[in-house]
Order: sequence, then C-alpha cells, then structure tokens
Amino acid sequence: MKLDSNKRKAIAFVAVAFLLIALYGVLRLTVMAVSLSNTNEQIKSLSASASLSDLNGLSVRLSELSKSSSAAAGAAQDPIVAAFSAIPWLGQDIEALAQASKSAHSIIAATEEVLSTAVAIKLQDAEGAVDFDNSGSFRALGSSVGNLAKTVREARDDLASIDPASLHFGLDERVARAQELVGEMAAGLTRAEPLIDVTTTILGDRSSQRWFIATNNLAELRGTGGIIGAYAVVTMNNGKMTLERAGSDKELLSMGPIDFSSYPLELRELWGVDLGDWRDINASAHAPYAAKLVSEGWQQKTGQKVDGVLFVGQGTVAHLISAVDGVTARGKEVTGLNAVEFLSKGIYAEFTDVDDKNAVVAEIMARTFQKFQTGKLDLKALWESVVRDSTGDRFVAWSADKDTQRLFELDEVAGVVEDTYGSKVQVTLNNAGGNKLDAYAKVVAKYTAGSCGVTTWSGLPARKATVTVKVLNGSPKSGLPVYVSPRLDESFGIKRTVGSNRELLSVYGPVGSDDNGFFVDGEPSTATIGTDRGRPVWIFDLELEPGQSRTVKIQLIEPITDAKGDFLTGARTLVGPVMLAKPGVTVVDAQPCKTR
Repeated sequence: MKLDSNKRKAIAFVAVAFLLIALYGVLRLTVMAVSLSNTNEQIKSLSASASLSDLNGLSVRLSELSKSSSAAAGAAQDPIVAAFSAIPWLGQDIEALAQASKSAHSIIAATEEVLSTAVAIKLQDAEGAVDFDNSGSFRALGSSVGNLAKTVREARDDLASIDPASLHFGLDERVARAQELVGEMAAGLTRAEPLIDVTTTILGDRSSQRWFIATNNLAELRGTGGIIGAYAVVTMNNGKMTLERAGSDKELLSMGPIDFSSYPLELRELWGVDLGDWRDINASAHAPYAAKLVSEGWQQKTGQKVDGVLFVGQGTVAHLISAVDGVTARGKEVTGLNAVEFLSKGIYAEFTDVDDKNAVVAEIMARTFQKFQTGKLDLKALWESVVRDSTGDRFVAWSADKDTQRLFELDEVAGVVEDTYGSKVQVTLNNAGGNKLDAYAKVVAKYTAGSCGVTTWSGLPARKATVTVKVLNGSPKSGLPVYVSPRLDESFGIKRTVGSNRELLSVYGPVGSDDNGFFVDGEPSTATIGTDRGRPVWIFDLELEPGQSRTVKIQLIEPITDAKGDFLTGARTLVGPVMLAKPGVTVVDAQPCKTR
C-alpha cells in the first residue's frame, strides 16, 4: 500500500520534528554536563585559592561560578530534558545530572548571598581584622547563613535519593563525591549555626554588655553539658571585646555558695545536688535555670551585673582556639586539633597537681579571649574546625534581655526544655561519681511510637511509645591518672573498681505523659520520678563497671491531644545528652492516631 504525498510529508515532518527535539535535548544535556563540569573545576580552584582576607575578590569569583552553575541548572529544568529522564537505562543518568546541577546552583546562590552580606558590612579588612565598628546588620549575616544551611540540607536530602551504583559515564563517582561533600557541608553548617547566630546577635547589639562564658567540662557531665571547669568574663562595647577576668572553678568556689532561692522549689532536691555550689547548678537540662544562677551568683559575689551567659564545652572551645591560631599555657601548646583530647583527657596526665591543672585551664581561657580582643581571627581555620568536629558538644546561650533571649530561643541555641505538648523526649546524664570518666561515656537512644487507643492518667487520649537508652562506660580498667577515676562514695568505706562510674540518667517525657513500667537491663526497676517544666522526669541511678553498658527502657503513655482536646502535630523528636562522644539518636514514628 502506497502512501499519498500528504501522508509522506506528515511523516517526514514528524520525523524531522522528533529529530530536532532529540538534538535540542542532547544539546541541553551537553550544556548541563559541560556547565556542571566547569562548575566542579571552578569550585576546586576557588577552594584552593580562597582568601578570607579578600572578600571582594572572593565575591567576584563566586559570581562567575554562579553563572556557570546557573547554565547547568537552567538546562536541568528544561521540559524536554525532563522528558528524556523517562528513557530506559539512560534516564536515571539524566535525572541524576539534573538533580546535581540544581543542587549545585542552589548552594552557590545561597553562598553568594552570605558573601555579599559579609562584603556589605565589611566583615574583614585587608589585614583580616574584624571591623566591629561598621553599622551594617550582623543579624542579616546570621539570617543568610541560616538560609545557606537550610539550602545545603535540602540539597543533601535530594542527592541522597540518587544511587551512584546505578549511574554510568563516570557519573557514579562524581555523584558519590557530591553526596559526600554536601553531607559534610550540611553537618558543618548545622554545627556552626549556633555560634554564628549568637555571635551575630551579640555583635548587632551596640550597647555595652557583660557576658559570662562558662566552660563545661564534658568529662564530668551535667544536664546542660558538663561541670563548670573554667570561666571568662568579657564586655562587649559597640562590638569591641574586652576581657575582664578569667579563672578556674576553684576561684568560683572560693567566692562562697550561691543564694539559689529563686530556683524552682520542685527541682531543688530532684537530683540531690547542692545548687549553691557552682559545680552543680546545671543538673537540669533547662539551661536558663543554670544561666540565671550564674548571673545571680556573679552579681552576689562581685556586685557586677551579667547581661548574658554562654556555655561552651571542649568541642566549642576547640573552635575558638582554632580561630585565634592556638594558645600556649605552662609550656603546653593547645591548638584546635588537640584541644578536645587535651582538655578532656591529656591534661590530667600531664598536670597531675590539681592547682597546676586549674591554672592551665584558666590560662587557656584567658589567652584565648585575649587574642579575640585583637579581632584578627582566622575564619577559615574556624570553619575547618567546625567541619571536623565529631563531638556531641552543643553551644548554649542565655540573655537577661527578653528580646535577645527570644531570638536565642527562635534560633534554638537557648537550651530550653520546651513546656508545651508534643511528642518530645530529652535524655541527659549527670555524673554522680565525682570523676572525669565521662570522657569515655557513650549513649545510644531510641524513641519509638506504638499503638493507639489508650489514655493517660489524667484522661487524655493517648498512644503507647517506648524510649530505650543504652549507656556505656568505655573507660579502661587501668592506666588512668589518679585524678580521673575517684568515686565520691568511696568516702563511705565502699571499695570500687578503678574505672567504675555512677551515672544519673534522666529521661524527660512529653508533657502530660506517664509510664506503663520501666526497666533496667530487661528487669523491672526503680527510679526517682519528678517534674521539670511540666514534663515527667525519670531518673535512673546506674552503676557501671569499666566496659559495661546498661540499658533503660520506659514504656510511655503519651497524649495525642493537648488539654483543650486539639490533636497534636509536629515531628517526633528525641534530644540526646550534650557530651564528648556524639550520642546515637533514632526516632521511629508511626501514622497519627485517628480516633480517641
């Protein structure tokens, strides 16, 4: 059967059109691939030559990089390119290339925003000194960094959906590397955000402020991190820092006990600590409690008003030391690379005399902030320190000013135990052995949603849930410095194994929840039960031999509505302890309960 002339023309037209579409698609794919390749090469070159002392030059190069990535991202969004992703075998490569292109451009664009903000307020001059006198908005810089962090996390999640093993043409290695780099960047920004949020908020306030910086020793844990081992008091006046005083916990103790009458009555005996003792004021996980006691205690003993309190552990201290290119105390050089290990373990072996150890800690604090006074900071070294941080340290800030404190709470740097309804659980450790063995402690926690159809003791519709926490005492059985492994209860004539420890594990349940039993190592157990900010708290007294782990399980009954009867929304969350070894945290959610 012969085709007539019109049909032949129609078929020819369709064939030509299809060919043109195919050629166009190939051209767009080529543009995308070449642009993305150029972007990768420019990123490598930029990373190798970047100088934070020349923000204007860096901004120009980043603008060029943005143009390259924009070409790739534009091609990736082309409808014809999207249609090509349906082609068997080849489609997954096209889709991966498109996603990588879009992710790269979104990150570069957000980075460009951060840099343009920094240039606008002249964050650094040609010599690398921070220009605190500029009237630009430091808060805007913090916001742009927050946007970058969000963008990078979204890119990380998007790239995680790609299986590199299914790709061809060398894309497998490129995508795997992109996943790794973006993952590292996301983790680094997540850790850096608290520091940046607090710093930009403080620098954005032009008034004179006095800040008490408490160093939490994470080798001896408390609810907000660790026992206060050292401190520094600095004033910020129109953005310029002056160190007023620095010392160890010994100096704080010499001032005498704190009047803690303002502390909530229901909590004064919950952990069995002396709240008048500077070393025990942060047993609760709610950081503002401890911060207010620090502020009140300092004013009681010195007559000086404190405008804010910062809690920093060894992880954060390492970042600060990196930024000032290291410090030396009693002949010991402390850098960002060795600060965590030295301050949590090595110091007790190298300085066996307690007074010498205290002096070293005080000198490190003093010299670090003396260097901060110059404003000549190595921000690149600071970033590298943040990226390589593997600790479970968390930076916490409190301000006596309600508006500033509200900003800290919005930025989630205030260490607040929320007192609102929701599926929120928090776990903390308080060292009850009076030693420094928490440098070897590890925690793994899991929060799992269970079945519906139950009610709380107060009659609220609820569901079952479980919280399981495993605590490991990883201390060695021998070789520990004498100062590291004592036990407070040995004074009662009880002989303890060297390296053994006693931990008070606290589990904060959701507001309105109660339990249907709790267990230690699979056996029904006892616990101290109290309330903190409307949350039930179960406190387990755990004895741990060296190398031993103990497992606590609580069967929760948690409300699915608030007191008004409104169904609860929001993600299920589990917050682990602030500690040296980053705690392992897992949340297993389930479908919302439909009925009451």
